[in-house]
Amino acid sequence: MRDLVAARGQCAPGRAAARHRAEQLFLLREDVPAVLVLLVAVTGLNLETVKVLPAEHE
Repeated sequence: MRDLVAARGQCAPGRAAARHRAEQLFLLREDVPAVLVLLVAVTGLNLETVKVLPAEHE
C-alpha cells in the first residue's frame, strides 16, 4: 500500500500529513527568521528591539 501511495506522489496519512497541515496553519520555528525580517521592514524597528518584544496577550 505504501509503495502505491509513494508511486502516486501522495502523502501517506500520519506524521508527514500532520506536519504538512501544521505548516499551512501555524508559524513554525523555521519561519521565524523570515517573520523577523518582515517585522523589521514593516515597522522600521531594530532587529534586537523586535526580538525582545513581549509576547503578552489576553
